[in-house]
Amino acid sequence: MGAFLDLMEKIEPVMLSVDAPQKKVALSTRLLWTGLVLLLYLVLSNIELYGIPSQVADPYRQYRVIMGGARGTLTELGIGPIVTGGLIVQLLIGSGIISYDRNSERDARLLNVTNKLFSIIFVVAMASLYVLNRTYGDLSPVNSVIVIAQLTLGGIFIILMDEVLQRGWGLGSGINLFILSGVTREIFVSTFSLIGPVGDGRSYGSLVALVQDFLGGTFTPGRLFLRDSTGQLPTILGLVITLAFLAFLIYLENVSVQVPISSSRFRGFSGRYPIKLIYLSTLPVILVFAIISNFSIWAHFVQTNQFLSNVPLLPDIIGRVNATSGEALSGLVYYATPVRGFGNFLKDPLRFLGNFLLITVLSILFSVLWVSVSGMDARSIASQLAESGVLVRGFRSSTDALVKVLDTYISTVTILSGLIVAAVVSFGDLLAVYSSGMGILLAVGIVNDYYEAIMREQLEETYPILRRLIASE
Repeated sequence: MGAFLDLMEKIEPVMLSVDAPQKKVALSTRLLWTGLVLLLYLVLSNIELYGIPSQVADPYRQYRVIMGGARGTLTELGIGPIVTGGLIVQLLIGSGIISYDRNSERDARLLNVTNKLFSIIFVVAMASLYVLNRTYGDLSPVNSVIVIAQLTLGGIFIILMDEVLQRGWGLGSGINLFILSGVTREIFVSTFSLIGPVGDGRSYGSLVALVQDFLGGTFTPGRLFLRDSTGQLPTILGLVITLAFLAFLIYLENVSVQVPISSSRFRGFSGRYPIKLIYLSTLPVILVFAIISNFSIWAHFVQTNQFLSNVPLLPDIIGRVNATSGEALSGLVYYATPVRGFGNFLKDPLRFLGNFLLITVLSILFSVLWVSVSGMDARSIASQLAESGVLVRGFRSSTDALVKVLDTYISTVTILSGLIVAAVVSFGDLLAVYSSGMGILLAVGIVNDYYEAIMREQLEETYPILRRLIASE
């Protein structure tokens, strides 16, 4: 074990933690725990922070749906600290600073402590940055401390709720659950919200506004495409595009390369090992968005810090933002911000191109990184298959042969899925789908992960002998 994990072993006794269940938890119980965690998250999302002004603009609104936070509440920070902390830990593992054995239960336990420690560090750091950035306006020193304490408490609650699910009490992870909650809520509001009247004199929801147009005798075909001069209100065209986008992503989720396999233990057995086109599911996408959202936070910090704002070229490189609305004006943060709608594309096509290239580079980078550190690389998969007596038809029975065959597929789909993710995200925003291109992509991936997890749990509960056979292989 490395020195870093030795240090984590000393910290472990004082770290808040959730104990894993002593035995396999039934699917119905896990679904109940998942629902309770979601309910608690929604409750926290409606508890407003004490000590902040009631009317303050939201400079990070465009990132809030994906980061799972609610403005001015205990969940303001969302999953940002967990994702950023996990990214740093993975980079430390990849660089060799943290020596980690995937087959060691002790290392796995201490790595969980490491992830939690870094997440808490980033909770405190981001809470402090929010106050220093004047996200809530000018606060007194006492109110600043109170707000930081509340944000820290809310962030720790989110970390523990995520751990409840990941330790086996629930399904999936808090990260996925909170993102899915935010995206579905945004789509629901854009479609069915009764809030209003808004700019066109109707309710905000596109379907509700359509019904009001028919009942009021003011319907015109043009209202399906544009509701007011700003072009910011959800339209029926946007709903249709969103549904078509969802259908396309569901199709992509089910595209896979089928590698023919056979068994060395059961003569005559043959089948196919699927390698999905979207190989790495949701996590690399979340990491990309965490980096992009951090650009905005640091741009605000540089701009509001007198010393940093006077450093030559630094504000111009990282970028400038509108202190009130949070709108990106220049630099990296400008090109990191997604371009929504053809109107904004026509204003500055180079911004769309810059955003697409940035997302593409980050997506491919994190895809390659995640494959190497998550046990999804060709050698790790080949070792698992070889231990189960599986070989690729037409090749000799050896791990090296499996690695050579699988690496051809995995290397290709890793890079290709990174490119596809970047294209889906950028063009989804260009088409102004409800929520965002990345939000819809993540929602489809998360729902698919939950579906597969539930089907797997039901299969094991219906045929318990299957679990024993799989464990004995």
